Amino acid sequence: MAKRKSARRKQNRAGRAPVPKQTPSSPVEGPSCSACGGPVVAGERFCRTCGAPVSAKAEETKPQSPSATAKTPGPDGKSAKPPEADAAAAPSAVTAAISWRPSRPALYAGAALLLLAVAATVIVLSSGNQSDGSDGTMKDPYAGLSETETDPSTPPKKAPNNGKLPSNSRSSMQRQVKSVIREHHQLIANGDLAGAFALMSRRKRARPLYDNPECTNSTCWAPAMDPLRSGLANPVRPSVRITRLYKRSGVAEIKVKLPRPNCPTGYWEGITWAKYEGGRWTYDPGWKTDETQRAQYDGPGDTQDARLLGVGCE
Repeated sequence: MAKRKSARRKQNRAGRAPVPKQTPSSPVEGPSCSACGGPVVAGERFCRTCGAPVSAKAEETKPQSPSATAKTPGPDGKSAKPPEADAAAAPSAVTAAISWRPSRPALYAGAALLLLAVAATVIVLSSGNQSDGSDGTMKDPYAGLSETETDPSTPPKKAPNNGKLPSNSRSSMQRQVKSVIREHHQLIANGDLAGAFALMSRRKRARPLYDNPECTNSTCWAPAMDPLRSGLANPVRPSVRITRLYKRSGVAEIKVKLPRPNCPTGYWEGITWAKYEGGRWTYDPGWKTDETQRAQYDGPGDTQDARLLGVGCE
């Protein structure tokens, strides 16, 4: 009987695989057997090392890092979890806030709210600038305008029809005519008779001297200007005023007053004319130049009217 028991023990020992010893320096990774500590392959029900049944808890056990499993003694001598384990287990509020990203609809809604806030601010500021500051009431920006100025459907006023005259005002025409009269007589005073002749109208240059129909240029006209050239005060400072405008012919009747010391009154003055042609004002002297002027200022016996320029101071 004793021999049979010893033989059975030898067979059992021979049939079993030697159990490897685990060294503390080489920790087993993955699930381990609760009986021998050997590695267990996931899904197997028996340990390959010792043949012991593997529990379901051993299969689900996962390896933990030394930092997570290590325990540090607390102030009271008891073991406490390391702070790294708590930080890894639950993320902090700052980390959660940083990792959160708004959705696209949320971004659109925020942008729309921002634009509404800016528009409301602009409206409030503009309305504050329009208040008069006394009783807080709003000023009407159109209070001082007429209905025609505020109504965009009202057609603009048409420019006045001046015929052959320029479209500017009477005062502007008077300044331009005065400039031509001053320049014409200043050129005569300086001896530039050809330049003064060029400032006259076309019909006057075609017949500058009515008592000499053969004269058609400045050469024969210049000697007749010698008395005027010697008698004008230099520099010439004329006084010019428009007395009448003729739209059909583009002629302006003017009253001129030129300083001339050898005249009894000290001035060479009277009525003469200027004509607008070619986009500029020209000097158009002589009551015989135009039939309208001739009919109005022709004196008895074909004499010059006393109101015309030059009468009484030849």
